Amino acid sequence: MSIPPLVSIIIPHLNQQDALRLCLESIKHQSVGCGNLEVIVVDNGSDNIPMFAVQEYDFTSLLQEKVPGPGPARNTGIKAAKGEYLFFIDADCLAHEDWVRNGLAAFDKYPDTKIFGGDVQIARENTSEFTPLEAYESVFAYQQEKYIKDLGFSGSGNLATIPSVFDDVGFFPGIEVAEDRAWGRRSLQKGYITRYLADFIIYHPARKSSMELCDKWERHVRHDYEEISGTFMASFKWILRSLLVFLSIFIHGLKIIRSNRIRGFFVKVNAFKVLTKIRLFRVQVMLRLMYDVEYRISGVRWNRN
Repeated sequence: MSIPPLVSIIIPHLNQQDALRLCLESIKHQSVGCGNLEVIVVDNGSDNIPMFAVQEYDFTSLLQEKVPGPGPARNTGIKAAKGEYLFFIDADCLAHEDWVRNGLAAFDKYPDTKIFGGDVQIARENTSEFTPLEAYESVFAYQQEKYIKDLGFSGSGNLATIPSVFDDVGFFPGIEVAEDRAWGRRSLQKGYITRYLADFIIYHPARKSSMELCDKWERHVRHDYEEISGTFMASFKWILRSLLVFLSIFIHGLKIIRSNRIRGFFVKVNAFKVLTKIRLFRVQVMLRLMYDVEYRISGVRWNRN
């Protein structure tokens, strides 16, 4: 059997030491082994630098990036990487045991494709039952296939590419924008097509509270507002978008009913309750961004995911 090429796995980190250990443990148990892997953890200003967590894994190195944001942190890892391939995962995620193997196989299977994004599934604490948040996120969170096929970009928490793509496209932007979406659009403009891989799988834990989910959507809505502000008829388009988000409660309620990712009447009812709460929160944020200047200029931290 041929030795797999060297893969550099880049992990941005901010105040998630316990989750980082679990992430590194999942990489330790990759089916290809760790002999040809290098893992680069880039700390982005944690209260406690995860030195001891990293030292437990001899295939891992620790760097620091003071400029806040997952984009700058990933860029620091890219510059230090020695791998023929670059794989990206977030510190609070777990890699499927065949994550690296299946990613490498895709480069062989699709030699004309230079960027791949994979599935992100919900890691459930109790596999026998769903919490309301797990039910909701199993249907709606991390819709990688939709992002890639409809919008042309992959979330950077489960991404594989090669160094020459960054030489051509440039690095990830900063915290002021959704760095994966912005970079994905630039790569598309350069002629790179991102391919979705169903078997390139990582697991993201469901949020512990609806407030964590609200934090995530506050960040995304702010990014959307920054993109649309200053464009022709921006206020009208933003109000229309707010109305569509409200109406989506009923449209996406049907998606819950039809979904095969969750089963059971009460499980789906709970998912619908969370859907309603989150969509109403998004509408509230959208309207506040229009009419509350003090709120609009306040910032959010990048690890509010």
